[in-house]
Amino acid sequence: MRYAATVVLTATLGITGAAQAPPPASTHLESLLAAMGGRDAWARVTGMRILATHHDANLPVPFENVIVNDFGQPQVRIEARGQGYVRLRALSGTAGWRSDGQSSTPLEPDRVRDEQRWWEANVYRTLARLARGDASLRVEWMAPDRLVISRDDGTRLNWFRLNARHEPVAFGTWDSDVGTIFGPLANGPAGIRYPKWGASPDGRWRYEVDRVTTFAGAVNVDVTQPTASR
Repeated sequence: MRYAATVVLTATLGITGAAQAPPPASTHLESLLAAMGGRDAWARVTGMRILATHHDANLPVPFENVIVNDFGQPQVRIEARGQGYVRLRALSGTAGWRSDGQSSTPLEPDRVRDEQRWWEANVYRTLARLARGDASLRVEWMAPDRLVISRDDGTRLNWFRLNARHEPVAFGTWDSDVGTIFGPLANGPAGIRYPKWGASPDGRWRYEVDRVTTFAGAVNVDVTQPTASR
């Protein structure tokens, strides 16, 4: 009788443990993509143009920032313009340039590598790759609320901190655990959703997204180095 009771208790505990097992990382990924507008919507995105207003504690007034990013190849142009403030830069494969609106110079090799890493780990590019089922990405769930994306060599690429609705409330890249705080999601073009704003955890900078444009085919990024004032 004592043996039978032990068997029943063990079986009951086993069933309870199985019922409480956490869902796999793939389930959290699907929930994240659903919260962001759906896998199908993001799988169609090949690049984006984002217009945002940036606030920086080191600058007296906000400035306008425009990013055009080709997800398929490292082609990126970033323009920041404000009162007495112009900063332009572009990446094209293994080279790039920067400009203050008056003159431009090639990017140094270290800066090119930084820009390539920014492109590789761009949050929207990662979402599009996940939506297309990119086999070179690994997904891991780290309780209680973090989804970690790694390259196939095991290097961490991104992480997302998710709320109870599986919406991203923070995002980070590479080995940094500081990341960016995300605001509520807004409805965007072609069925996607995106954070309305982002901010550094210490509040030293923040941005508000004004307009989002998505590409579903070829992405037109002007990476021509300027030769005169623009």
